[in-house]
Amino acid sequence: MRTAAAQMEAAKPVAPAWTASPVTATMMAGVTAVNGGVAAAVQRGEGFAKTAADGFGLFSEITTLCANDYDHNDSTEAQNIARTSAASETQVHKVDELNQGRYFAYVSHYGTPGNTDFKLPPDGWGVK
Repeated sequence: MRTAAAQMEAAKPVAPAWTASPVTATMMAGVTAVNGGVAAAVQRGEGFAKTAADGFGLFSEITTLCANDYDHNDSTEAQNIARTSAASETQVHKVDELNQGRYFAYVSHYGTPGNTDFKLPPDGWGVK
């Protein structure tokens, strides 16, 4: 009977020592946690990339729609934006000079008899 029990015990599969090690068990739990964290980070990253792409697409669409609303008669708002964003008085003057040149180019091109829909330049621009 003892011999049979010993043979049965010997025939049992033996688990490798590394699976029983407390260090390995802790490492495996850590690896599982890290893998879960990486997977979550990847999902968040994919979500952020999608949100950023959607946001950029929306911004591009808004910009395009706004740009489509401007024609040569609606440039005053764009000029004001450029003047507001200029960092110095010199840049403001350069923006004004550039826009003045563009304005008079438009007037000479579109200012034919009967065409009265163009705007006058703001006070202070003067004519050179």
